[in-house]
Amino acid sequence: MDSKEPSTSAKSNATTASSLLPSHAELVRAYRMDELWISRIAEHLDRLALAVLGLERYTACRSGLSAFGQVASKALYYGASTAQCLQTLGEEYVNLVQVDRSRRRLPGSRARLFLILLQCLFPDLLLWLLRRAEHRCRSDLTLSEPIQRRRLALLSRLSALATSAYELNSALFYINGSYYQLSKRVLGINYLRSRPGLGHVTETLYRLIGWLSLARLAGRAVNQMRSLASALAAAGAAAPTAEPSDNPTDSMSLQEKQTFEAEANNNNGRLNRICPLCCDRVLEASAIALCGHVFCWACIVRCLQLTGRCPLCRLECQPNRVVHLANYSDAPM
Repeated sequence: MDSKEPSTSAKSNATTASSLLPSHAELVRAYRMDELWISRIAEHLDRLALAVLGLERYTACRSGLSAFGQVASKALYYGASTAQCLQTLGEEYVNLVQVDRSRRRLPGSRARLFLILLQCLFPDLLLWLLRRAEHRCRSDLTLSEPIQRRRLALLSRLSALATSAYELNSALFYINGSYYQLSKRVLGINYLRSRPGLGHVTETLYRLIGWLSLARLAGRAVNQMRSLASALAAAGAAAPTAEPSDNPTDSMSLQEKQTFEAEANNNNGRLNRICPLCCDRVLEASAIALCGHVFCWACIVRCLQLTGRCPLCRLECQPNRVVHLANYSDAPM
């Protein structure tokens, strides 16, 4: 009788420990709930920036304000919860607590601060900085063409590497059920239930999603290696016979040639119209009936809902006075 009691207690302890481990679905629900509240904070910060800066300055630096708003909203949200050793709203929603890799104690203050820093800076701010650097490199006229191409290729590789790292982390999460965020995987912070649950349901579907994601990443890596090898082989074969050419498209890649030809065709008897609000090509062109100024449909409707005035001439106008223009992008000069 005495020999059976330790085995029974060991089984009960193992059952209790397994019931404290969260499932895939619980971790995803906690993360989505946190993202919902962070997006709401970011929306309020965006409205505050619009009210303080005004529409013109807000539009001029909208991309930077969007990245800063994401960082600030995460800092406010996690600073009021994780930094104070409290549960976030998502963690409280599914009864989860953060623990270190050994699952024996709560993470220390230094680990929590590093976690908040990583969650605020990556991946949104990192990808925005890479896109900003790429834009500056393209607009820098002092760089020679070979140097500019090498820098653009490096920035493109870094962006692809950052995106692949987060996709790989998601695939590993769906396979083993831990570390949904890359920052928590780096610092070794996992989750436990604050009280025992009803046990796990089958996780086969999540593991299948993880293996499919890994297969997709592997296929992408193979294609990139093949394209890189073919580009190097073509460059080596063309190097001995390379001669200067008067045609600017001879030294361009296939994608650059397509972009060059598209822009040339677009400017051949067509207007390259730019929306004054988003500073991009006009999409679903719409005009204010009272003054005739043309914007994107979504841009001008949102602007009039917020200010009630034309952003160019400041004429009072309501969204119902906006007229959609058909075939505007195909109109000749």
